Amino acid sequence: MSERNIHFHVIFQDATTKRRSFWKNASEGSDFSFEFSKTINIGGYLKKLRIPLSPIHEFSKNAPDVIVATGFNLHTIFAFFYTRNKNIPLMIWAGEREIKGLCSYLRILVRKWILKRTRCIFTYGKATQDFYSCNFDFPREQMTTLLNVIPIRHEIDVPAKIGSKIKELEKKALRLIFVGDLRKLKGIYYIPDLLGKLASTLPEHSIELVIIGGGPEEKAFRNSLQAHNESITIRFLGKIPNNQVLDEISRSHFLLFPTLGDTWGHVITEAFSVGTPVLTSRFAGAVPDMIREGENGFVVDFENPDQIARTVSTVISNISEYEKICKFAKQSYHDIFDSLDNAETFVDVVTRELSHD
Repeated sequence: MSERNIHFHVIFQDATTKRRSFWKNASEGSDFSFEFSKTINIGGYLKKLRIPLSPIHEFSKNAPDVIVATGFNLHTIFAFFYTRNKNIPLMIWAGEREIKGLCSYLRILVRKWILKRTRCIFTYGKATQDFYSCNFDFPREQMTTLLNVIPIRHEIDVPAKIGSKIKELEKKALRLIFVGDLRKLKGIYYIPDLLGKLASTLPEHSIELVIIGGGPEEKAFRNSLQAHNESITIRFLGKIPNNQVLDEISRSHFLLFPTLGDTWGHVITEAFSVGTPVLTSRFAGAVPDMIREGENGFVVDFENPDQIARTVSTVISNISEYEKICKFAKQSYHDIFDSLDNAETFVDVVTRELSHD
């Protein structure tokens, strides 16, 4: 942006989630200017809702020529009023693919209202584009995809890890891994039935499940796995450093991702970076953009554990084919980043919109 004489200023919201809490440290020493918006929290059922105290003042003192708002929160609503009053472009950066829960009807109305004067939507991927096109009739030509992926840095010898996994399969040993928050939305309660089907489908195999993460459902989830403790080795590792997470994924034959609704699914990218195929539900936002069925992973129905067990059995029965899938998973990761330039694309769109005014 600086090369094009565009000043980039970010107004962060206060941390209401663990993910947002990383912003303060990550933004220190950045090349762009930023501030944290002054907000208050109501608490109770609305504890995640932050009410901005002086949003119009924050906009006015920066005098923007364009505003890019993330999602459809209260800051975005104020950005809508400001951009309409100043007659400047409003853009939205979003990754949602569904609207459900409390006040869903009102939330839909707010989006329809704001989208009427939105110049462009930056979408996480194809699933988000389909959502806004089908549900809000937003023109596809006014949507730009900025894949919600970030580089995965590690020093893992992926070819060596794939070779080790092949040797384990030759010894009739199968290793699965789940990485994520232990809560219902992650689909964790599909895993016990799947383990039972795998044990009966692959009686000659020793099966190990590694679970990384923690959360409110951990105790109940542990209890649900009790029936499989004798036939399957189950290891809870809790929350561990990311470099250890990647190492554990690289040693596993499949990543299980039974999510009931993930905006993207960053762990899929992590798995591909270390050459591990993914068994994912269709509810991961990354599926249309990252999964190549049968080549780097499989989109499966976790309500049908028989189907998944058959898929796994078929794949690992042909070890050379499984090795190809691992290698293609790794190649998929590189293909994405070799062709990806989100920053350049973002700046191109902003520059284009500014030139129209």
